Amino acid sequence: MVIEDDNNLAELLKYDLMDSGFHVSYFNSGRKAFQKLKTSPPDAIVLDILLEEGEMDGWAILRELKDLVT
Repeated sequence: MVIEDDNNLAELLKYDLMDSGFHVSYFNSGRKAFQKLKTSPPDAIVLDILLEEGEMDGWAILRELKDLVT
């Protein structure tokens, strides 16, 4: 899973990971990504810590993920 608000960087990451054989889902919204994480957890996450979103930035996603797994 790629969570990145810069579309150009997200596309680059997505296609590079796909070329390496990974199935990639992409989200530019922290809130939408976290909803998907709760229902279908990925094997790996590439997370933009400094998401430009007021409601849920990358740090908030990390905090919520930590709460889910503990």
